[in-house]
Amino acid sequence: MNLKGIVFLVVLLFSSVIFSCYEEECPQVLPYFEIVELVSSALNKQNQQSISTSNPTKWSDVSYQISLQYKGVAEHHLSPNGTLFALDCASPGYLGSRIGIKELAIFSNSNYSSLIQTGDLANRIFGIEVLGELLSIQEFNLIFRESFNFDKFNLVLVGPPDIIGELQIFTIHLKMMDGTEYETSTKEIRIL
Repeated sequence: MNLKGIVFLVVLLFSSVIFSCYEEECPQVLPYFEIVELVSSALNKQNQQSISTSNPTKWSDVSYQISLQYKGVAEHHLSPNGTLFALDCASPGYLGSRIGIKELAIFSNSNYSSLIQTGDLANRIFGIEVLGELLSIQEFNLIFRESFNFDKFNLVLVGPPDIIGELQIFTIHLKMMDGTEYETSTKEIRIL
């Protein structure tokens, strides 16, 4: 076989691999995701271990990870010739959410301080770590009003409780620009 024949064979082989992703093999996906629910977990920022009532944690080490569970989890597909084309096909929700966040509000389900009692709005004692930045809740509520492209964020305490070692629970309420609302409560932990 001459050199031109080998080049033609290589081009033919690779073109079938490349075009397998662009034809009917890629599933139709929605470009935006839709939130289904909020899920929270309490983590120690230092060691990323889960926090519970049995392992009290200093207030400055507490991080509540809030995950947005949404429709459209990416799947891996194989073409008939065995080519993995999840890297070439768009994943469901790849543009994020086209519905922005109207308001994130955090309520205390226990007495945290003389200023934050049971049932009070507790936004002032939290910061939000999202996309590598620490924001206030007011900034978060303003920045993501149009849309957002993240599926989790962390709530971090910015001030200590008045009495250390008390059990603390918070309710996270997320209201979207279209009026849809989601809510979750953190699990009970002891904050030092």
